[in-house]
Amino acid sequence: MLLGHGVDVVHLHRLRSLIHRRGALRFARRILSEKELQDWRTVEALNAEAQARFLAVRYVIQPVILKFQLQMT
Repeated sequence: MLLGHGVDVVHLHRLRSLIHRRGALRFARRILSEKELQDWRTVEALNAEAQARFLAVRYVIQPVILKFQLQMT
């Protein structure tokens, strides 16, 4: 049963700043599964903006999935 809904927001400029300071690979390894990391490596060749968007989507969706899984148990 769905108990509520909301909007998750990520500020891309803050994520880009984090990537610039700490490195994209370090952040990617922290939040991505092995399969997602393989997918990210194909995006990695494109440009920094594509990298940031890819990581932002995965970063935002993880808590949503976790909350959904907890509701289903």
